[in-house]
Amino acid sequence: KISLQLAGQVDDTAARMAATSQAHDEARHFYVMRDYLALLKHNKRGIPKPVSQALEMVLSTDNLAKKLLGMQLMVEPVALTIFQEVRRVSPEPVLSELLRYFERDEARHVALGVHHLPDVVKDLGPLQITSLIIWQMKLFMLELHGLRELKNDFEILGLDIENIFLLAEQKQLAALQDFVKELGISPKVWKPIQYFIRFQKKRLLS
Repeated sequence: KISLQLAGQVDDTAARMAATSQAHDEARHFYVMRDYLALLKHNKRGIPKPVSQALEMVLSTDNLAKKLLGMQLMVEPVALTIFQEVRRVSPEPVLSELLRYFERDEARHVALGVHHLPDVVKDLGPLQITSLIIWQMKLFMLELHGLRELKNDFEILGLDIENIFLLAEQKQLAALQDFVKELGISPKVWKPIQYFIRFQKKRLLS
């Protein structure tokens, strides 16, 4: 749904095509994983409430900068991290092979945010940038709470929640630093955010 919204909101032809392609990717991820779990006779379980709230934040905002930042540079890196780590421990060979394709798609999705978000935010004023950063921090906290609620599930797979978070954080910061570099701003602008992230991680995951 978010990818389709982006395809309708962006006004750059290449970005619109990328967002449209992403919508097809996400639909394919959904039905393939749904069918895979059905074959396993998986008992359906709702996703953690903080995860639903985070996705709803991105889905419900009409602000294109927030939608691009949230989806491409905050949600996608976490998804990519989880796919890579589950494939690394390889709990089941078919799943591991499927996730290889998922990873390839997700890496391309992050690139859309890195390359198009600078065009969207270049004319924003200080108050709008501040609003964007505050919104990002709220989204980050929901992601962190969602990961914490999945701690037992990760441990069953042989994964450490703190390592998952560290890898996801590294991907998010790398994407954000690439974004500000494209914008012509020093990557150091994200240092305070990095300190905030690490403080909250220590507080909630320890």
